[in-house]
Order: sequence, then C-alpha cells, then structure tokens
Amino acid sequence: MPGEAGKSRLSHPNFSPCRFHSQKGKSQLAPLFFNIIKMAFPGRKYISKLSGNHILIFGGSSGIGYCVAEASLEHGATVTISGSGPAKLTAAVDKLKSTYPELAGGVHGYTCDLSQPQALEANLETLFRNACPDASSKLDHVVFCAGNAIKPVPITGATVDSFQAASYVRLLGSAMVAKLAPKYLVPGPASSITLTSGTMGDKGYPGLAANSTYCVAREGLAPGLAFIPEVSILSR
Repeated sequence: MPGEAGKSRLSHPNFSPCRFHSQKGKSQLAPLFFNIIKMAFPGRKYISKLSGNHILIFGGSSGIGYCVAEASLEHGATVTISGSGPAKLTAAVDKLKSTYPELAGGVHGYTCDLSQPQALEANLETLFRNACPDASSKLDHVVFCAGNAIKPVPITGATVDSFQAASYVRLLGSAMVAKLAPKYLVPGPASSITLTSGTMGDKGYPGLAANSTYCVAREGLAPGLAFIPEVSILSR
C-alpha cells in the first residue's frame, strides 16, 4: 500500500524533513525532500507549493495566525509574523524557532500597532519595509488574522466612538494592508492577500454588535479588492 510505505519512510528515526532546509529555509536539498514526499505519497502534487515563498502574517503571534506560520514553515516557506504586543510577539518567534530549529533563520517578527488610525499607514509602511528590506525579499503571500480585544458594549450603551474603535484593526487595518501590500508582493497571479473574519459575522453575540458589523464588512471588502492587478484576494 502506498500509504503504508509513506508512513514507514516518514516515521523512520533518521528521517527529518527539517534537516533538508538551511538556516534561511531555502536549501539546495529541498527539491530532494519534496521528491521523497511525492514518492511516498503519489498524487499529492501541492505539498511543495510554498517552498521558497515569503509569507507575512498579521496576528501571527497567536491563534489561527500562529498556526498559519507553523504550517507555512512545514511547507518550506519563510515567515514574518506581526503583532501589536512586543512581549507576546517575541515569545511567538522564540517558540517557532525552538519548534523548528533547522528553520530558525527563516522566522522573523516585527511589531505593528493597527489600533491607532492616525498612525496606521505609517506603521504598516514601516512593517512592510522591515519585512522586505530589498527586492530579493519581496512577499509572496500576505495573511491577515489580526484582531484586538474589545470590551463588549450593549447596543443601548454604544457610542459613535466605541463603534468606530471596533473598526480600526478589523476593517481599516485590512483595507490599508490591501492598499499597501501590492508594491511589496511579487507581481503575478500566484501572489495573494488573504483576509480572515470570524463566526461573529454569521452569529451574533451579546454586546458585540460592532464586532459582528466589521466581520461582515471585511468579507464585503474582499470582492471590492478583486480588481487589484495581478494579486489574488481570498476571504473568510
């Protein structure tokens, strides 16, 4: 059975996928590794799609964003994660490096505060420049999983300011990322921007009317971004 053969090869104590990667996550032996994977699992043609790619993950210090970072590393990409809390971000970067020591050189993290609308674009520009210091380090994919803790407020107690504040990260952050990211992405249909929202757009929760509003708005934003030339826009 091909599945049993693949299982025995990959579970061998001397077989480690990570050993085929250099510190930069782009080893000359990586193609050999993926050929072994293809031999072990015939028919799985997508396993190496992210090999050599550079992925920027907003909200990458925890939750879904952190899982995206893990999966990207395991599929051969280098990752840059972003978060608003320096301590939490440092802990996430250290954990990724300790979990994947052979890929530690391909893990980077930079803080970026999306909750201050007056500084939003400037903060994002700084992040993009840090993630892409030169033409050779351009991004292949941007994944937006960022969110911030908002105190539940019943709609009867909501104010214009409290409702607006809920939009800064979830909606305005997404929109400004989509505005600025294309010049840092490798041109072509293989590049992408992925926006995530959440179940609050489908199901209401007490005191979270503003959050539900902006989850739905972010999904509505994606079709409007579909006209960005040479970049795929995904949403959910």
